Amino acid sequence: MKNIFRLLMFVGLLSFSSCKDESGLNNVFDKPAEGGGLELTLPSESIVIDETTQWGEYKISWTDAIPPTEEYSIAGYKIMVHPVEQSTATPLKIELGPNARSYTFVLRDLYLYIFNNWNYLFGEAMELKVEVLADVTGGQFYYKPIKAEQTLSVTPQDIPVRSFYIVGDANPRGAGADLGIEVGCVEQGYSDQLNQNLNIILNPNSKFVLSLSKDSKFPCYMRKKRLEGDFVDGWEAVLVESEADAANYEEFETLNPYQEQSLGDKNNYALSIEYDQISRSANVYVGRRCTVDVYAVGDAVARSWGTWIKFSWDYKFPDVVFLAQEFFDSPTTNNEGNFKLHTSQNYTGAGESWRPAAGNADPRADNRVVTQFGGDPKWHMPDGSVGNYICVLNNADLTIMMIPM
Repeated sequence: MKNIFRLLMFVGLLSFSSCKDESGLNNVFDKPAEGGGLELTLPSESIVIDETTQWGEYKISWTDAIPPTEEYSIAGYKIMVHPVEQSTATPLKIELGPNARSYTFVLRDLYLYIFNNWNYLFGEAMELKVEVLADVTGGQFYYKPIKAEQTLSVTPQDIPVRSFYIVGDANPRGAGADLGIEVGCVEQGYSDQLNQNLNIILNPNSKFVLSLSKDSKFPCYMRKKRLEGDFVDGWEAVLVESEADAANYEEFETLNPYQEQSLGDKNNYALSIEYDQISRSANVYVGRRCTVDVYAVGDAVARSWGTWIKFSWDYKFPDVVFLAQEFFDSPTTNNEGNFKLHTSQNYTGAGESWRPAAGNADPRADNRVVTQFGGDPKWHMPDGSVGNYICVLNNADLTIMMIPM
């Protein structure tokens, strides 16, 4: 029995001896790259984010990470920020290239991440761990990232949702900046990525800027160039700091007034603002929105009468509502090959509706729309016209279009 025990001890020692890693390179899975020259520097160890500091910048920097041997290199850097006392919180992650040696936070972006992801109390400091990790690549074996970390104390104060103010002749309340119409964020959650106001009454054929202050015109967003796309009523916008800078750009413009017969609220505008939070650039979409629902009915849209199909609206196409699907002609449905548009799902004809200017008009060729009519005029899809179309209704101009897909 003793001999067997001694034999097992000998085999164990032999195994341990054969696994000894003199060079430190044989652990393929878990070899940490300690040190590696990486040092993280914070500009301050404590910050307060409030209305006066939210647009300030906080720049962190680090030194070169040194790979373990010449066979290895640094593939890139990753920044991780998470609350010290919330072990299950989702960290803020930022991935950068191998040449990055610093990163600048806009404090409001950090504030929004805190608001949406972590537990906190307004006015109370919270400890955040800021880490920079250098990914090691190349060579034969795997290395853990080289890491450096610091602790940052952040005190978030209560900051209202960002507002924009419509300043200019388009504002029916007056041209003064202090009378600007506020455009607030209505997205779910607390976000700068999409601000919208879908019910603003504006003066037609007028100009305005989107000011960040209710007390002055600047800084504000102005239009730079038109965004591409059919029916897209949007502009690439730029943040303008002064009157001198404004000479390089244009103010936003509202469109013609609604036609007399148009349905819903007159001169009602939708305004949407998309953001790139890093560059602070923006896309702005503005147009006259139809404030009532639009439904299509007829065998040309559903092969038989009685089925109602609702039109869609998208903030990138604020002036129109649209229906993208297959439309049918009379031989296909063995019926009329017709359709009409109502504000409600009411087959009896009650309620308001849009009709062709002449009965049995081809919507591909006759773009006229009326809302005051006699009888029961309908649009007609001629024989042989069956196919996929985008039916586009502009309630403000009272036009219809059929775009083949």
